Amino acid sequence: MRILLLLMVCISMLSAQSVVDLLHADYNSNSMINGSIVSILRGRVEFQYGKINIKADSTIWQRGSGILRMGGRVRINKPNQQITCDSLVFYSDIKKFLLRGRTTMVDTLQEVTLKSREADYFSNADSLELRQKPKVYFWDSKSTDTVVVTGEPMHYLGKTGMIRVRRNIHVLGPDLNAKANYGWYSRDTKTAQLNGKAKMEYGLSTVTGGLIDLYLTDDAVDSFTVINDSPKGVSRDTSGRDTTISTLTGDSLHFTVEGSRIKQVVSTTNAKFERSAPTQEGKEDIVWGKQIITTIEKNGDGTAHGLGQVRALYRSDKDATNEIVGDDLFITFDRDGAQEITLTGGVSGVILPK
Repeated sequence: MRILLLLMVCISMLSAQSVVDLLHADYNSNSMINGSIVSILRGRVEFQYGKINIKADSTIWQRGSGILRMGGRVRINKPNQQITCDSLVFYSDIKKFLLRGRTTMVDTLQEVTLKSREADYFSNADSLELRQKPKVYFWDSKSTDTVVVTGEPMHYLGKTGMIRVRRNIHVLGPDLNAKANYGWYSRDTKTAQLNGKAKMEYGLSTVTGGLIDLYLTDDAVDSFTVINDSPKGVSRDTSGRDTTISTLTGDSLHFTVEGSRIKQVVSTTNAKFERSAPTQEGKEDIVWGKQIITTIEKNGDGTAHGLGQVRALYRSDKDATNEIVGDDLFITFDRDGAQEITLTGGVSGVILPK
């Protein structure tokens, strides 16, 4: 009797010291192991840890250390977040959850769903480390559009809605398909970065370079900048064979987006703009300069504005190649090539042999 009373006192004292509170269990069996009380709990097990509510079918509770080993329909609920997994180990002293099996987190504040087969959740920092084929879905309650991010390992920070991918990031979204060695996306600042052998397909355009910085709105990509490793952009006005292709290079390329297509490109330092029309295969119009500002229309029309030591090659109506040089060049194009040219400052020109 005295031993039983002592055991009940120990359980009471340790429960009072624990940071996790047991709210319910259909079955509770307690035993003393290595000087510490261990509880075996089954059936609708429920704990409260600060603002976090934890439920499972079964739990081994090491009361002295505050460690929970839970299995069977594990659910973690906190304001704006819900996590489910097959099993978990919770270390209350360091506020760390080891999540195993089919793991899903839904963050309704940041409008993001995260899935993986293995993850570590740090409740104090509100961060999640995901491994084993993680996948993240950024969604919008006001739209059907979804952006999907894959790559591993991943790190998610709930306070800012930021996801970092350390290897092989792949982003899929409306009109968007992008890959790089690593990268990140922030829901809070609506910015993203693809780093290392970056390649992005957006609408009918393809962009490559060492680093791509993206700036987004609530609905879509607003603009992006490409630097390092010979940045290059290729834009098409249609998806068929009868298409006008614009190729842009430079030390830095900045793209402005309108709808699902690229509207303007600014090429800076060692800038080059090359344009081929369907009726002039192999006879491209080319502009070089310190900076080139290019506009691209849906119907194949557009402009190229070269600034600083500009040089251009273009085809005339008589199929002759014309070379011009100046400080400031403005060319208007349609689908058949250059239509109007304005050149100022140090102007010179020559008609080259066919």
